[in-house]
Amino acid sequence: AYTLGLKKRFGGDELGGIVLLKHAIELDPNFAMAYARTGIAYWNLQDQKDAEFYAKQAYERVDRVSEPEKYYILTEYDNIVTGNDPKLIEEYQLWLQSYPRDSVAMVNLAVQYFFDGKYEKTLEWLKKSHEIDSSTVYTWAHLIEAYTLLGRYDEAHDVAKQAIARGYDLPYFHADILAIDVAQHDSAAIQAELTWLSQHKPDSFVAAWLTEYAAARGKLAESESIARKSADQARSDGLQGSAADQLAFGANMLALNGDTARAKQLVKEAAKLSSDQRTVSDMALASAMIGDFPQAHALFDPLVKAYPENTVFKFWMGPQIRALEAIQHHDGKAAVAALDGAHDLDLAYAMQLIFVRGLAYLAANDAHSAVAEFQKIIDHPGIEAPHPNHALAHFYQARAYAMSGDTAKARTAYQDFLALMKDADKGVPVVEQAQAEYAKLK
Repeated sequence: AYTLGLKKRFGGDELGGIVLLKHAIELDPNFAMAYARTGIAYWNLQDQKDAEFYAKQAYERVDRVSEPEKYYILTEYDNIVTGNDPKLIEEYQLWLQSYPRDSVAMVNLAVQYFFDGKYEKTLEWLKKSHEIDSSTVYTWAHLIEAYTLLGRYDEAHDVAKQAIARGYDLPYFHADILAIDVAQHDSAAIQAELTWLSQHKPDSFVAAWLTEYAAARGKLAESESIARKSADQARSDGLQGSAADQLAFGANMLALNGDTARAKQLVKEAAKLSSDQRTVSDMALASAMIGDFPQAHALFDPLVKAYPENTVFKFWMGPQIRALEAIQHHDGKAAVAALDGAHDLDLAYAMQLIFVRGLAYLAANDAHSAVAEFQKIIDHPGIEAPHPNHALAHFYQARAYAMSGDTAKARTAYQDFLALMKDADKGVPVVEQAQAEYAKLK
């Protein structure tokens, strides 16, 4: 995402900026950069449909701008519309060849590497950008995240302290600190950040993190409530797409915990609000996770046709849906094969590919490989630390150990999972399954 020329993952005063930008477009209907910045503002607000519209309008007027603005518009177009990650990275590199000290291009390239799970490169380019311009909130925030992703928690905390000392005492920074504390299992610090966040209005990105973290502890009612409140706020702001995406994202969190009925309901409600690619892709993945493959294909297959260049659809989401469907058909070998070409994005997006690959190995009765896949998640607690996959990895690894006949390690893994879920709501399916399986081992 971008704002004021910078790629980012959290909100600011986009709504106010959109009003001014649209007025500029009224005054000059061919003002390419006004279209571009409006598109970015909508993208930051998770309103995909409007973001695409304005990004396309800017792209159609790219011959009217300066060379630096041209790079901005081209990268925005591939970021928002095509989703072609290799092309996008190439464009950032060309931008930097022409303007080697452009901190905007550096931070944008860094965040693209983040989305692709290339965290060492993320940190490398963020540090270069920060050395040139440390006056923006975005490089500070992304530096915290990069250090956390790489497990360098002390450095992440140090950057967070420096940022807050500079006046960036914002909800997003506290969500970043929460992620560090979750990765380190620091209960007192986690509670302090949750208390701070409860006293400050979260933007849509912070709300998504809180939706994740509640689901990661089995607090599904709280997770759903946060998603719904965020959706209600987005609707009141006139952002139907953002509202839909909050509901679809919430559906994914419920689906991971096995709550089929409520996940289906959130998908149904999201579908009524928006049909943009972001929402539809989230709905498709949630449908696949709960085993509703007619719905998953009805949503996802047209999406692939409409966005044939999209890297995430081709190499991240498509393989997952095919693998999950093979698992449902008890074909573990086909499930593993469906994920063979998807390793480049293994560390991206909460290591979901690794998670599904572990499930595929379980379906293929390959306990040793399943243990190894889930261990990768356990070994990287800083990668999207609030996500449910970190707790669930212990549960499914326990199953793999039990399958292999290693009762002692299975028992320990079940205990680890149940300890993480000690405050879970009653009736959470994965918790009940774990309790039943653990009881058989005893």
